Amino acid sequence: MDLESALAASRMLCTEHLGERLGRQLAELARPGFGLWPATAGRAATGRCRLGGPALLEPGVAWPEVDGLALSLFAVLDMDELASWAGDQAPVRAGVLNFFYLDLPHRFELSDRRICTVVAADPTRALEVAPPEPLTQLEVVSLHARGGVSVPSPYAEYSRLVWERLEPDDEVCEEFECDPSGFVAERFGEAWLQDPGRLRADAQAFGWPLMETSALKARPEDGDRHLLTLSSNHGSWSFPNGGSLMFFIPKPALREGDLSQVFTEPDAW
Repeated sequence: MDLESALAASRMLCTEHLGERLGRQLAELARPGFGLWPATAGRAATGRCRLGGPALLEPGVAWPEVDGLALSLFAVLDMDELASWAGDQAPVRAGVLNFFYLDLPHRFELSDRRICTVVAADPTRALEVAPPEPLTQLEVVSLHARGGVSVPSPYAEYSRLVWERLEPDDEVCEEFECDPSGFVAERFGEAWLQDPGRLRADAQAFGWPLMETSALKARPEDGDRHLLTLSSNHGSWSFPNGGSLMFFIPKPALREGDLSQVFTEPDAW
């Protein structure tokens, strides 16, 4: 399925359950993204996309650290393979993207942006760089990326702010006192969970994030763009309480390719 077909299918699903007016408003918010799965014999790796392993850095680029502590290379996204589908959800001039995070976050405030960074590299110049000692290289898991589109989750904490910006028709106003969030959850929630085009995987790149946490500094409904969500690498790491780690970037920085403004958001920790 190509991107236009995926967007059309999402629009059809939204209007089927929410009506023409509200359904189209919601469908206009759809964002392209990828579900990421471990590659298998029947599910080929997508370029150089992977969890763990060495970083892919251009010559002369130092391994990132904070206060003398080296950050761990958590994931690599090969934008040569992903950019055409991701469109304006991906940073410009991305090449390959290296996602680093401090594997000892308890030493810093989680709001400290120094504990994460994303480093882009020209794929024609990038070299494999092992982590500096004594940092342990995380297990390599090659990733298969499958494109899809996503709309805001009816159950995520930020979604209510999305619904409040929509303009429901008289039926919604009369039945739900002009609160589209209740209408969307009741009429669309089950369909959203069963949507075959929804991004469902242990890891997700781009698209709308699936967030459960109520205390968020990220504002996906107001300009922050989701880059990557990780839950585990099937062996080397897992996050507290079965939660996940999300990487975000403000929309202006995304458009400029300014990766220095990337920040992380722990979910359900």
